[in-house]
Amino acid sequence: MKFAHSSTRPPAPATRLWGGNHISTAATRSVSPPTVTISSKGGVTTAPYQTITGTVDLADAGSKVTIFDASVAIGSATVGSNGTWSANVKLTQTVANVLKATDANSGGTGTSNTVAYNLVTATAPTLTIAHSSLTVAAGGIVALGIHETAPSYASSATVKITGLPSYETILEGKGDTFKGSSITLTEAQVNSGLTLASHYTGAGHPTATLMINASDTIAGVTKTTAARTIVVVDPAATSATSEGLTTATDHAVLGNLLSNMIAENRNAHLAPGYGTSDFLAAVAPGGMDFNGVRLASPHLLTLTRP
Repeated sequence: MKFAHSSTRPPAPATRLWGGNHISTAATRSVSPPTVTISSKGGVTTAPYQTITGTVDLADAGSKVTIFDASVAIGSATVGSNGTWSANVKLTQTVANVLKATDANSGGTGTSNTVAYNLVTATAPTLTIAHSSLTVAAGGIVALGIHETAPSYASSATVKITGLPSYETILEGKGDTFKGSSITLTEAQVNSGLTLASHYTGAGHPTATLMINASDTIAGVTKTTAARTIVVVDPAATSATSEGLTTATDHAVLGNLLSNMIAENRNAHLAPGYGTSDFLAAVAPGGMDFNGVRLASPHLLTLTRP
């Protein structure tokens, strides 16, 4: 008996006819668009040329990334085997530059995160000096009239004041006091309202020249203004003069001077009924007689010998 030989074959993929073409219904692999990122951080810069770096998923290694500044393509790069890429580009806007990167495959186009660069020019701040000369009385306070304006994108802004004499101090608006021949203040301290206080106790008319510079730092670049000056005059403090003696400026010295003259029999004497302590108490308000000389103004007395 003979049996007919038969064989079986796996069924062919089902097809259907559509518009005269056979369309396979077999499952096909789904491809996703590339995953693109920019690693560069952006920020404020004075350099128009920048190196932009980023990554793409490893499945799309070898593909091409295009970098855009807004809608303008400014560079491209090939994705390395490790998924990284780097491109040198030139920023196109004078201030705000918003960058993104794209990459495409059969599944579509992937778009990265955006990174902003502010392209600026480093410039010195504006330094305003209200008065080129000031007079401050002993024990008095006067407004310095200094103001600084730096760009909002400056990372720091300061004012440096040199030439402050030892008998003067600078006070800022919050009450802090500064002294010394070289002082550096922040923009906020300067604009809080600086004042100058005199502690001069001499009899001369000293003059000090303050040198003021303002500086700011933008994207690591520091700019400084030309030096400006304020001439400060301190009038003489309280004084008392004597023939062949010395000038005195405070109650203690005045008291010693008076006592010595009386002790040395220089015909210097107090009006009847007054002592040295009475004289010292009368100096501030004025109006006391000493050796026939009226104290016409506070803190001023001329001692004479007949």
